[in-house]
Parts: sequence; structure tokens; C-alpha cells
Amino acid sequence: MIKVRFFNDFQGVETNNVFYPAGEHEVPEHVASRVVKDGRAEYVTTHGTASFENTPQFEEAPVFVPEEEVATPKHFKRGRK
Repeated sequence: MIKVRFFNDFQGVETNNVFYPAGEHEVPEHVASRVVKDGRAEYVTTHGTASFENTPQFEEAPVFVPEEEVATPKHFKRGRK
């Protein structure tokens, strides 16, 4: 049994016509995955399954390697002497 939070009162074919008022309820795993995928509920706690839909996607950042320092004069001549 997996705990989900229903957004609205729900009764349907997915739950074998069992009525669930809005709020947190423990439902079988196949019902939980179906109602979450349909957008009718959300998982209260993680249930150990990661997928593209429910996992944030991160991109690897390139490693910054500083190049050699560019030799520049310490004093720039500006204006009149």
C-alpha cells in the first residue's frame, strides 16, 4: 500500500469504484501510479521509483580550468604625462 494525497474527491474505474474523499489515503500500488499519472493525486512519501516525469533533471556543468594568465603591463599610460 502506498500513501497518496487526492486533490479532489475521487471514485472511478481506477479504484474499482471505491470512493476516496480529498486527502491522504493508502491505496494499492497500481491505483497509486495510475491516479498520480492522471494528475488526480500526488505521492505523500517517495515510493522508490524514479522516472523522467517525477525526477528533476540536472545537467553536468563543464569543469572550469583557468587558462594561463595573460601578461599585461601593471601600469597603463592614460592621459597626458
